[in-house]
Amino acid sequence: MFKAVAFSSLYISLAAISLSLFYQFIGESIHIPRTIIIGLGTFISYNIVQILPLLKRPPTSERGRWIQAKQKTLWILIGASTIGIGLLSQFLGLKDILNFSHLLLLSLLYEGVVLRKGLRSIPFFKPFLISYVWAMTCAFPVFGTYTVLPTIECFLFIFSLCLLFDLRDVQDDLRQNIKTFANRYGALAAKMLSLSSLLASVLLLLVFTDLSILLLTIFLILGIALISTANERSSDLYYLYFVDGLILIKLFLLLEAF
Repeated sequence: MFKAVAFSSLYISLAAISLSLFYQFIGESIHIPRTIIIGLGTFISYNIVQILPLLKRPPTSERGRWIQAKQKTLWILIGASTIGIGLLSQFLGLKDILNFSHLLLLSLLYEGVVLRKGLRSIPFFKPFLISYVWAMTCAFPVFGTYTVLPTIECFLFIFSLCLLFDLRDVQDDLRQNIKTFANRYGALAAKMLSLSSLLASVLLLLVFTDLSILLLTIFLILGIALISTANERSSDLYYLYFVDGLILIKLFLLLEAF
């Protein structure tokens, strides 16, 4: 059950919903249809990114083998999610539709669905692209261009986590000749950059919110603990539950407000 929730991308989809709600509560602008679309869209994009490489090469991880075995079910769920997004899109404004459309295109370009080589093959580009998509998905729809600080903060937060996933993917990226901070400059450099990015995101939260300093400190300590313990030998479940779990935990920073 625990593997199914993480390997199917259900867990990361819930994380996307929680991060979206985090910024919606801060901006005092709740939009339920958009929130559900973000969850469904995350489920679709993350599964497609996992499934498509299996059409070219055999799985090299436990998650890959699970996805290959459950591929038919996942495609059915992807189809149902696509229908759900279609039905809910009538509640979106033109700005949201244009924003999500360009993010969908980037997601397809990431793994090479549209082009022969995906954007992920560009040296050091992976964490920047993923962080941009998350920031434009979760923070930008709430604040737009009125204030860019939340979008930048979201970018830095996700960027910090993406660098840890590069640690996990060191060997796979080397096999595919993809240059990342982790396999080019080493684990320590990647972790220091991850820590700097996380610290910058927390400092930005202090600038545009009145969140509890105590809760932010606890959140930062949890992040530091994850950064210090992450390595390429950590299991898929460690990254999918604990590293991605930091996204879910972020919503609890709002507890004091209630």
